Amino acid sequence: TTSRPVVTADLSEDVLGDPEACSTGGGLDAAARRHVDGDPTGYFFLEIFAGSARLSKSLEKQLTLIGKSDVKIIRIDVRNGAMDDILRSECFLRIQRLVNSGRCLGVWMAPPCSTWSTSRRNDGHRATPLRSPDHVMGLPNLSDNDYMKVREANDMVDRSYKIAINCILNRVPFAIENPFHSMIWDEGNLKSL
Repeated sequence: TTSRPVVTADLSEDVLGDPEACSTGGGLDAAARRHVDGDPTGYFFLEIFAGSARLSKSLEKQLTLIGKSDVKIIRIDVRNGAMDDILRSECFLRIQRLVNSGRCLGVWMAPPCSTWSTSRRNDGHRATPLRSPDHVMGLPNLSDNDYMKVREANDMVDRSYKIAINCILNRVPFAIENPFHSMIWDEGNLKSL
């Protein structure tokens, strides 16, 4: 293993990305453009890091029960394919554009908690820690594999924070789901929300 600095969010970058691309879908390749063209024209709810989509499936069921089946549910998760990878610029810009649309009723984000978990311990029975209270963005001297996991998780949290800021600016209700004792809540940007 080699020691390297953990990558942190570049706060000098515009939180909302390119406004033109966010509002029009500009700068997207043909595959991403098809995704944008299929976005709803009416009201919708976004579930990001949807995984099994239990929350949005339940919401969809409740909306149908009250006669609001015209509200669309958009589930974004890398399991659906590369176009739903929040770390891809096309996906991130699409999310920002959807939040900016004036038709987004809410956003639920559940970034993966595996690298942020306080259940990881040096006890020989569990996965070893990748973070600590003193090294929330990642321990020094991680293996190359663990370093990449931590870096990707940090990038996902940075994108989640930027989406949350965009929700605040657009008065869109949002929630970020993670365990109560997760170290994600000690990450500087999320801590400031």
